[in-house]
Amino acid sequence: PASMAGQEVRGCYDESADRWVFIGVVNTGGVYAPHLTVASLSGTTWTFGTPIVYPFASGLTDTGESFDICYDSDNEQIILAGEDFNNSNYVYAIAGTVNAGTGTISWGSSVSVSSVAPTGVSCIYDPSTSHVIIAYTNSSTTYNEVRVGDVSGSTLSFPSAAVSTSIA
Repeated sequence: PASMAGQEVRGCYDESADRWVFIGVVNTGGVYAPHLTVASLSGTTWTFGTPIVYPFASGLTDTGESFDICYDSDNEQIILAGEDFNNSNYVYAIAGTVNAGTGTISWGSSVSVSSVAPTGVSCIYDPSTSHVIIAYTNSSTTYNEVRVGDVSGSTLSFPSAAVSTSIA
């Protein structure tokens, strides 16, 4: 059985599927790795699906918490932004569609957000501009950086340059 390892959990509500999606670090047999779970809420009763492996890792044994998730209401997609352990630990994003019947997520292709290793990641969808906004702390400079991305169906792109600042 899998259990949460006490790290932060992030989540969002998928309006089109009427499901919640949570991401957090899971302890599976002594291996700590990020997983996603599709859940439903009926009244005050939660039903959780089987944990889904974090799409930015293979053979992951890292307990990093550099990830976040948001919902794109225009394209009806879950947007996951996080550290890609297969690609130099850089910031990547991916869009996915929740299947309410099976409790699974069908992912599009992951795209690079930034060629830096983050120490934290935030993901926000702005419906007024139809953009996804990814913020992260650059672990090399300790500056906070923000990228604005475009969403088209399950395809993401990040044409803007990172805007960085030091916050005292």
